[in-house]
Amino acid sequence: MKDVNGTDVKLSDYKGKVILLDFWATWCGPCKFEIPGFVQLQEKYGKHGLQVIGISVDDTVKQLQPYDIAWIEEPTSPDDLVGHAAIRKGLNGVPVATGEHTANRVMFKQLLQLEAIDVMQIDAARVAGVNENLANLLLAAKFGVRVCPHAGGVGLCEAVQHLSMIDFIAVSGTWDNRFVEFVDHLHEHFVDPVRIEHGRYVAPLAPGAGTEMTTDALERYRFQAN
Repeated sequence: MKDVNGTDVKLSDYKGKVILLDFWATWCGPCKFEIPGFVQLQEKYGKHGLQVIGISVDDTVKQLQPYDIAWIEEPTSPDDLVGHAAIRKGLNGVPVATGEHTANRVMFKQLLQLEAIDVMQIDAARVAGVNENLANLLLAAKFGVRVCPHAGGVGLCEAVQHLSMIDFIAVSGTWDNRFVEFVDHLHEHFVDPVRIEHGRYVAPLAPGAGTEMTTDALERYRFQAN
């Protein structure tokens, strides 16, 4: 790829360094908000071997095709269904994923009818419970779109694992090219924390959604009104 000066840049140019790749775009408000923080990281840790590289995807997503990227995620406002469809059409084969901010099955239905997504990222807490996500799983199967659930927030990994397993056992029957996000964060606050072995979620043995918090965590972090 080329930098802002038109000079060819390769990751091999930074051999021996810790690379932090930041994919951003001018239309992505949170991306631009994060940039000053990346600058500070570079200034603080650059001398220790860190190299932050920002890659604008305004016009360069097609250039990433040779690298077989898994998908680009939420490339525009999550409410802009037609915008997602236009972007997917323009990307010419680069998969588009979205869904963690999709509020209901009707929006997912419209995304699928518009052929706007290749990957449905359901969220355990965004829609109205398990029944709503069951409808989303069935819609994805109807339209031949793979489901890769969003997770990572407090208790989301514990909750979303069930949805992914339901998809495999009762709906899609496959885990080919399907993934479930995972962040190793705050699981110690749950009675039945998620377990990962060899890069895979292990089916929980306890009943329920897996989101019951420990008594200690509830007491320690309960809001105390004055």
